[in-house]
Amino acid sequence: MAPKSRGGGGNISRRAAIALIGGGGLVGISSTGAFSQVDNSRGFGVSTATDANAQLRIVGLEEGGKYEEGREFRITNRLSEPLTDNRVSSKNGDLIIEPVGNQDSTLDVGETDKFKITTSGETSGETGSYEVLFPNGGSPCLSTGQGEISDTITIQYSGAGTTVDLSRQISISSTSNDPGDCPAAGKVITGQLKDDLIYDGTVKIEGNGKDKGQVKGVKVVVTGCIILDDSAIVNPNSKLIANNSVVLRGSAKILNSEVIAGNDVRLESPDTKINNSNVTYGGSLSNEAGGTLNNVDEYTLDECSSSG
Repeated sequence: MAPKSRGGGGNISRRAAIALIGGGGLVGISSTGAFSQVDNSRGFGVSTATDANAQLRIVGLEEGGKYEEGREFRITNRLSEPLTDNRVSSKNGDLIIEPVGNQDSTLDVGETDKFKITTSGETSGETGSYEVLFPNGGSPCLSTGQGEISDTITIQYSGAGTTVDLSRQISISSTSNDPGDCPAAGKVITGQLKDDLIYDGTVKIEGNGKDKGQVKGVKVVVTGCIILDDSAIVNPNSKLIANNSVVLRGSAKILNSEVIAGNDVRLESPDTKINNSNVTYGGSLSNEAGGTLNNVDEYTLDECSSSG
């Protein structure tokens, strides 16, 4: 497909999208173990299995389980005493555990706590690598598969005479990387970026007075958005790759560089500029604010087929 050009022409190399890869999947956070332990000061054993006879019953949360965003699970007290010191958490903080409905701090005998699991949207992964995809004989495309976030859910419930400790290693399909509005930035850069950056989430590059956020001829590869704000500058020979959108605000500028966005490239201020650059997008190049597009070659990003 021949490029569309705004403000002039230019040569362009083959285009591609990204797929972040790591040791444990897209996000690559690994953790092992699902050991269940009960400490009981009264000298009898307590089962923690997930069958109907378990005295602390966990339903909807299996070791090694792979679930969708919003997965719900339940904890039922089948002991003979109330449980008063109760905690449910994500070991690495990459999953959000929220109570469903009104819950008291004490789980009485026979009562059930209900929780929902979502992804935090921004994980701590700054390691990994990216690969350029040229499936189907070299046609550039966007990998639209959802990311998967893995973490260990820890459950600690205690009463006057019993403490139950449980852990479950699970994975949640994250929707945070789907095209759409940009989530809050998990990383903000205000100085000079001189080394390649690979980040799982959204990155904001922000210029502020003399300490301008600058990309100095390196690659920035993210699963979320790249937001250029205030007086941020992308210097020549840089490469921005975002699975979601690339957004320019304030007086941000992209100069003589390459931009690839799975969703949109948006100029949201009249003082923004893209100059002498190649722009590839899965959505659109939006300039409703009236920014400057000078000598910009546009390319569309096709979706990968299942065989690609």
